[in-house]
Amino acid sequence: MVKVFTFFIGNTLNADKAFTERLGEASLTKVSLTKVDHVEDCDIILAFCPISSRTGVDVGEALQRIPDYKPAILVMIHHTYDPKYIVPENRNEIRSDVLAVDILFHEKKGLLKCQHNDSAVDTVLGKLNLQQPRKTWKILILIVCLVPWAVIRLVIWAFRKMLKPTPKVPHLI
Repeated sequence: MVKVFTFFIGNTLNADKAFTERLGEASLTKVSLTKVDHVEDCDIILAFCPISSRTGVDVGEALQRIPDYKPAILVMIHHTYDPKYIVPENRNEIRSDVLAVDILFHEKKGLLKCQHNDSAVDTVLGKLNLQQPRKTWKILILIVCLVPWAVIRLVIWAFRKMLKPTPKVPHLI
């Protein structure tokens, strides 16, 4: 469980809810994000910022509200109906201590199904450390524990088989 403090700059049109649901669905470990009310209680800050025509102002306002003592992710919401929309490059305005991702959203279609949003989800999951390698380690530990147990059971079975007297069948002459 990851404790998240979220805030919004402007109207997100529920893109924040759609994105956090998508994070939960994409996480192989199904780790839930728990929202907390105070930034001091969180593991990470998730800031949602709808991008209008004045990108620099929107991003600047969001960055002013993100404290520098907690890890943070800035999710920039681009309103479009086009899943192939090209996001304007604005990384020069982002602080080095804040991970910034762009998502594509439409008020009627919701979070668009596109490679751009898939990449944003993967990037955020990487930051949250919820991606597949964690599950891979669990599987590896399970295998390491179960294989010796299975080998021991096989050896016991084979040993019993060897020690079991074979019944003598009378020969007919």
